[in-house]
Amino acid sequence: IFGVIIANQGRRLDRWVWEIGSGFDGPGTALRNLQNPPLHDQPKLMKDFRGARPPYTYERNDYGWVHDNSGIHNYATYKVMTAKDGNAFVFTPAQIAAMFYLALTVYLSRTSQFADSRRAVVQAARSLFRKQPPSTLARKVKAVEDGFQAAGINA
Repeated sequence: IFGVIIANQGRRLDRWVWEIGSGFDGPGTALRNLQNPPLHDQPKLMKDFRGARPPYTYERNDYGWVHDNSGIHNYATYKVMTAKDGNAFVFTPAQIAAMFYLALTVYLSRTSQFADSRRAVVQAARSLFRKQPPSTLARKVKAVEDGFQAAGINA
């Protein structure tokens, strides 16, 4: 998430590049794509979650599919980042970074699950935008909830 934000610094949000690790495995490759995780063999919806079954070997299983399943959260994040209210984006890149940073450093732990992440980002939005008019706060919280819902991540 933060890599995409940093890599797109100074670029309009509607022109962002959503790939991470471009060229890592050679020309024309990438490790992830927040907009379209299946491009790199990752699920983008919870219904496609790859369960962690033993044996936990690194070969393609990735110790329980943790990196592959990150495509689900990445897609939810993409939907939050690109949420619009009319023709305008709901969040600025700085607001997005602040929300996810606060969620990661304050509200989540190393054992958190997908639903915990949704709740944490919603809580971060409520905290960061609490002084904005109620209608603005509600719009921002709904954009977060809708983004996670698009990936099938329920509360």
